[in-house]
Amino acid sequence: MAFRTAELIRGGLWAWLTFLALMTLAFLVPAAVALFLPTPTADLGARVYGFVGMLYYLMLALMIGGTLSALVTLIATPVAGLVGRALVRVRSRSVHVCAHLALGTAVGAAVAVGIGSPSGSWFSPLTGIAAAATAAAAGTGWCITAVRALRDDARVAALWPERA
Repeated sequence: MAFRTAELIRGGLWAWLTFLALMTLAFLVPAAVALFLPTPTADLGARVYGFVGMLYYLMLALMIGGTLSALVTLIATPVAGLVGRALVRVRSRSVHVCAHLALGTAVGAAVAVGIGSPSGSWFSPLTGIAAAATAAAAGTGWCITAVRALRDDARVAALWPERA
């Protein structure tokens, strides 16, 4: 499956946006669940205060994580292009998805080790979530971009059969 540079950039952008969405959910869902869980010791005011604290933590995480993930995306997108070039003759979409999931897993693990190493703990729940989100984002970025590119190619082939 051949691809163009614009599609590679689009895939990198989709992967980055997917990562940010998954990380936001990873922070918001536990906070929202904690807000509504009945606890005998904490009143509603304490839970709301905890939720607002989690939103503040989410804002900081997105500022730091968004910047770091943008840099990682700039570095990993050309690597994804190399993976795509290596698979240019492979028609199976599942092979492409698996290759990009593996790339996302490797990038996520490398970033988790890189972030966790200075603190002495290379794996924590947050780095694990970030690594899983990176893998899912890489696969999702490829899928969204491939579906759109194939649809565009089919539209061009229908309008101008001599170009197909």
